[in-house]
Amino acid sequence: LLLFHGDSDKITSHIASEKFIEKAPSNLVTFKLWKGLYHSLHNEISNRDIFINILNWIDKAHENK
Repeated sequence: LLLFHGDSDKITSHIASEKFIEKAPSNLVTFKLWKGLYHSLHNEISNRDIFINILNWIDKAHENK
């Protein structure tokens, strides 16, 4: 599971996402908190960094198969 959350999100709670990740098996989850970003991360100005991070996660997951 890849979970991204903006810490300025006013729609959902990044704290709840962090609590979820704390309880999930660490080998099955990756969490990234994006400082200063909001709910629709793919629409942020810095979305290029977000997409690169997603692609890197996919590549890493594919290598571990």
